[in-house]
Amino acid sequence: SILGFTNSLPFIYENIQLIKQKRQYFQRVWNLFDYTLIISMYLLIYIHLEFGKDSKYTKLIEIILLIVQLVKTMSYLRIFNSTSYLVTMLQRVFLDLQNLSFLFILILAYFSLSLGIIGFRLGDEYRS
Repeated sequence: SILGFTNSLPFIYENIQLIKQKRQYFQRVWNLFDYTLIISMYLLIYIHLEFGKDSKYTKLIEIILLIVQLVKTMSYLRIFNSTSYLVTMLQRVFLDLQNLSFLFILILAYFSLSLGIIGFRLGDEYRS
């Protein structure tokens, strides 16, 4: 109930902006983040009431909300001079980690394929 009320003001504001800007509204990535955050909040309220607070659906929506809120907070922290450098550095680190994780997944896939070609067999205790 409190979450629904506090989410209503950004929902009204974003809808007013959507009416004013029409198709241009969705061209900015931050507007998509804002709308995703608002819709996820209402979805969380519904799932929480329907399935309970301990369901896997509630946990999934909470994780999505946490990630979107983290990205939004990082964008707000760029405003301050003392945190602008740190936020930029963190963004670059995440981009570098993305490239590293892609390389790691690629190496893992090739290693798995090579074991398949060699004919690596599981032991008798692992066969079904």
